[in-house]
Amino acid sequence: MFTLHKTALAIAITAASSQVLAETIDVSSSGPFLRGATTLAATELVGTTNHTFATDSQDFAVFVRTTINGELTNSADITAQGNHVFALSLDQVTATTLINNNRLAVIGASGNALNVEDVRFSADMQNKGQLLVTGADAVGVDFLWSQLPAFINSGTISAEGSQAIGIKVEDSLFADTTNVHETGLINTGTIRGTDTAISIGNQPRQLGALQINQKAGLIEGGTTAIKAQNNATLNWTGGTIRGDLDGLFSINVEGDVRFDGALMRTHNVGLLDISSGTLTLVKPHTQLESDLYLSGSGQGALEMLLGSSTVASQPVLNVTGSAEFGNGSQIKLTPRPNDFASSTPATNYLLVRTGGSIDNQGLSVQSTSALLEVKSFNVSSNTVEALVAAKSDQGVIDTVKTGGGNQSAQRAQVAFTNSVLSKLDPNDPVYKAFANATSNEQVAVLAKQLAPQTNGGSTQGARSALGATTGAIGGRSSAGRGAAAGDVLQEKGLWLQALHSDADQDMRDGIAGYDADSKGIAIGADGKLNEQTTIGLAYSYLDTDVRSDDGNKTQVDSHALTAYASWQDGPWFVDGSLTYGVNDNESKRYVAGTEAKGDYDSDLLGVNALAGYVYRLNDTLLLEPRVAARYSNVDIDSYREKGSAAALDVGAARFEVGELGAGVRMAGAFALGQGTLEPEAKLMAYHDVIGDKTDSTSSFTLGGTPFVTSGASPVRDSYEAGVGVTYKLGALSLGASYDYLGKTDFNADTFNAKVRYDF
Repeated sequence: MFTLHKTALAIAITAASSQVLAETIDVSSSGPFLRGATTLAATELVGTTNHTFATDSQDFAVFVRTTINGELTNSADITAQGNHVFALSLDQVTATTLINNNRLAVIGASGNALNVEDVRFSADMQNKGQLLVTGADAVGVDFLWSQLPAFINSGTISAEGSQAIGIKVEDSLFADTTNVHETGLINTGTIRGTDTAISIGNQPRQLGALQINQKAGLIEGGTTAIKAQNNATLNWTGGTIRGDLDGLFSINVEGDVRFDGALMRTHNVGLLDISSGTLTLVKPHTQLESDLYLSGSGQGALEMLLGSSTVASQPVLNVTGSAEFGNGSQIKLTPRPNDFASSTPATNYLLVRTGGSIDNQGLSVQSTSALLEVKSFNVSSNTVEALVAAKSDQGVIDTVKTGGGNQSAQRAQVAFTNSVLSKLDPNDPVYKAFANATSNEQVAVLAKQLAPQTNGGSTQGARSALGATTGAIGGRSSAGRGAAAGDVLQEKGLWLQALHSDADQDMRDGIAGYDADSKGIAIGADGKLNEQTTIGLAYSYLDTDVRSDDGNKTQVDSHALTAYASWQDGPWFVDGSLTYGVNDNESKRYVAGTEAKGDYDSDLLGVNALAGYVYRLNDTLLLEPRVAARYSNVDIDSYREKGSAAALDVGAARFEVGELGAGVRMAGAFALGQGTLEPEAKLMAYHDVIGDKTDSTSSFTLGGTPFVTSGASPVRDSYEAGVGVTYKLGALSLGASYDYLGKTDFNADTFNAKVRYDF
């Protein structure tokens, strides 16, 4: 207990002469002490105060000394500046509890954000806000001569400065005999100290060991995370501890936890007990001055991170005492990037060495990565060793193949494993995904993501533009062969067509399918060159959104220019067109949660020819048997992706289709109102005589040997069907049509609306 220096006080709050109702006290205004022999009701502190003190005499921004019949809640933002000062000091307080919801801060040496001295709380004390101190010997929370069930931190406690401590406990009693996991110090937030995160001093009042329950979040000390005097037990069910553990009575691991420190030291009869969950050792080497027990039946596991900093001949875990490994217990080896280097040979690691004996009832050593294998392991009287190596190229291929990956995924995974994994940061999400892929199936899923898109989605976007233009032109040419006797093509005219197309490709040969939605316009003009020949020119724009079933996306903007002509001599006709197009492609490929973006161009060349014979069934109906030949060539530029450790340099590629087809068209012409209604239906079948595949040669931007990925085997046979109707009224024609394209595992629906004006 310290002497109050009234002349230096910023704010103090006093009790009334008799019990009062729950009240709110604004700390922004100065006032008397909160102290007295009478009892206050539940009280809340609000407002903001920031005081600078010139003396080193244990002053405080807010001081409380009284009895409170209920909770004391701090919702205020309180700051004290100076040496040996407190932001909030509780001295000889009896209350239900204190709950901090805001910020308590001290700037200066030897200060406390929260001073808890000689208090009595009947319920758990809680920090949900921030307790911040900056200065030499500063303390975030200081417990002295106090009694309470537990202190629960779900907020942030931070002490920065030489010898700074996050939480300091001395001669205080934390007692809740009903459940050791709900008493003592409980953390789910952040506790950080430049020197020590939690310091447990002399505890004569404490019956048994003080319970420290690390359930989640972080406990971090620059030197020591937790320092005790053989009078505290750590119950560790979650979260990370960074810094050494020193002087604990015992350490009980009961969940998946991470230790990022070099030393764990317990009492002479203490024990590191991993009864369930996994204790991950982050450092390349850790010293355990204690005995070790690793539970069996698959309940307990010890994970070790191997890498370039790990000296294979030195124990990853050096145990000064004895070790017992239960039946079914596990040591899991997680690789570091260097383990995947193709030049790294099989390495024999000394995993555990004990000063006493090892009681092995059934330990197994396993790799957490399906790309790293434990070739063998040996447990002797005082050591555990394992021979570890990255899988060979064939081993990687077998892993991906067994997991369901195709040849493209297998090749991509081999190149990535050999040349990229060893170069990645251990915290890179791509590295984490591959290093922690525990099954063949998980590796195969990731391997498929590594390969560039070869499902033909981008070429479909380019060829959709060709189809839009040729479809519009074909309809224009067919209109010249009207079903009504005596119909002739006008000398010249303008036309406009809008379209929407939806193409769907199912999975084929293990390659994910896609959905391609296209919308755009085509505009053209044509006129007669002579009695038999009509020529024209058309421009088309198409926007295609390709969404692959594996989540990847490609946006294709297509511009095409087409020259077309139609020749007719009696019942015989020939239609032809030549198209050149340019396409801007923006791709997004997703690998292990990262996005690899590509931006590249492609060119399109298309040639189409259609010939047939017109049978006039009567004055209003005609039948056209027809044969067709068409060719398209899509040249894709090389490009370099950005944004992911798995980004690719993708080489230039070419995709060709050459088709021969035959079919029939039927059309009619019927008077309707003042105009003519002209319905039509058509059916065509095509065979691709080239049968090209969407192949690609790529390498990873981080280096490595190029690898080839192949698309699905081509489907050569397809069929097309369409229906449409046009209404002609003088020089104006309005029409709509629907076309269907189908082949194995693929279909496309296209809707068109068109208008033409002849003059």
